[in-house]
Amino acid sequence: MAMLVLAEVVIQIYAFFVDSAGPGLPSLIGHFVTAAAVVVAQRFADKLIGPRAAACGIAVVVLTFATLWFFWWA
Repeated sequence: MAMLVLAEVVIQIYAFFVDSAGPGLPSLIGHFVTAAAVVVAQRFADKLIGPRAAACGIAVVVLTFATLWFFWWA
């Protein structure tokens, strides 16, 4: 997700210089917030054990797929 945010920023900067619309601010903010949440959830998944770790791991997958769905595929 962090690399996806970086790609979004690069694409937005490029779009600014070629006078194009680009992904837009809502997309950038959505990707940044989701990337931060995914990193936090992954850190908890790495530190915890048992069902809580599994729930954090599932949260990482769900957040990633939700971001891809809402910002890229839908």
